[in-house]
Amino acid sequence: MEIDLKKIGKDSGYKVPDGFFEQVSELTLLKAKRREKNHRRIQLALRGFAVAASLSAIALLGYYENNSEKHEVKQVAQKEKLEVTISDVLPDLTDDELLQMTVVYRTDPFIEESQN
Repeated sequence: MEIDLKKIGKDSGYKVPDGFFEQVSELTLLKAKRREKNHRRIQLALRGFAVAASLSAIALLGYYENNSEKHEVKQVAQKEKLEVTISDVLPDLTDDELLQMTVVYRTDPFIEESQN
């Protein structure tokens, strides 16, 4: 048995099937196209979610702004109503009752907290 040293290392014993490289190229291109389609779908979905979230945020902001304005108007109306009620009552109070109200006002610890 004679060993040819020139052939060693040149022939590995493995052969590539016919059309293998063409098939690999085609499969690679198909996978790339699928990924691109999926990427576009994901982008469209994310854009849709972003638009929906923005519109929801705007709607909620408008709702709270509208409610806060209504609440402020209601507070002003209640305050005016209270002022009218006090101004109606004050002339009818006696001097002793006015003095008692003054003492209560000066000694009540919660009045100062409510004014801040």
